Amino acid sequence: MAESRQALQTTGEKCHDPYLRCALYGAAQVALGVRGCCVLSHSPQGCYQLVGAAFGWQDADYTETLTLCTKLCEDEIVHGGEDVLARTILEAQELNVPILFVLTACGPEIVGDDVVAVCQDTSSRVNFRIVPILCAGFRGDQNQGTDIALEAILRQLVPEDGKKIPRSVLLIAPHANANPTWMGDLAWVKRVLAEMGCTVAATLTHDTALSDFQQVPLAEGCLVLSHDAGQKAADYLLQRYGIEQWCQGLPLPVGFTNTRRWLTELGQRLGAETVAERLISEGEKRVVEVCRRKGLEISAMHRTSAAIVADATVGIPLVRFITEDLEMILA
Repeated sequence: MAESRQALQTTGEKCHDPYLRCALYGAAQVALGVRGCCVLSHSPQGCYQLVGAAFGWQDADYTETLTLCTKLCEDEIVHGGEDVLARTILEAQELNVPILFVLTACGPEIVGDDVVAVCQDTSSRVNFRIVPILCAGFRGDQNQGTDIALEAILRQLVPEDGKKIPRSVLLIAPHANANPTWMGDLAWVKRVLAEMGCTVAATLTHDTALSDFQQVPLAEGCLVLSHDAGQKAADYLLQRYGIEQWCQGLPLPVGFTNTRRWLTELGQRLGAETVAERLISEGEKRVVEVCRRKGLEISAMHRTSAAIVADATVGIPLVRFITEDLEMILA
């Protein structure tokens, strides 16, 4: 036991979150959120499995969205794989895709493959747009990979300023959390915004059409739907296009109090206070009625210990929900 405690003390600061995958996975999630794209993983086949996992998380349409891999072996990892990358990009010409995202794994970046130069050299020989994203796993975890990919996409695909669309908003990083029901949450956000008379200019990224990026500079505001990633993109949009972040600093709408605050601020910004009040009232009534039908055994759970296992996106508002709405005591 003493040896275990000593080992924990010496290695504890070096431990990483066992849930989070590497930057390549986060970048793949972002890229695969663009409808009809092709994602090329410049990596060994093992790393390519992360792209497959991201494909499933985004629930992409396999008849529209394609994934490729350079399938680097020992020779390319040691001596470089630029030739293989160039050949794979040129072969992708047969796929008739509108855009190709090139994602990098650790090996090619460590050995010094100039991925950006290869993409530039081959771009004139293909009829699709090429967007290189340097997202090797050693650059960080999947949340940092999400930020890396969002930055690359915003800088390379978004045009100059245009005339703002009144009452319009961008939704940023809805996929960047551990909640498997995130698509339902995104649909709810879009629904309440529509009821308040707000236009979603673009979602960055889920089922995002390539043409949606033309709408990005036209938005008046943005909503970051994650506490784990996406804030850097919001900061860039403010600095570059003057797009103000809405509901900044507020917990996401989980629970009565959080949802009430979040909807109230949106209603004030959009001049839809009455609609926001109605949505709050209807939502709280619906939750109470469901709980009553379920026969929630409050007495049986009295003094019962519970632990929250969640990422920041869900964990932060959930802690507030259980302390403010459920009046639970944090140990």
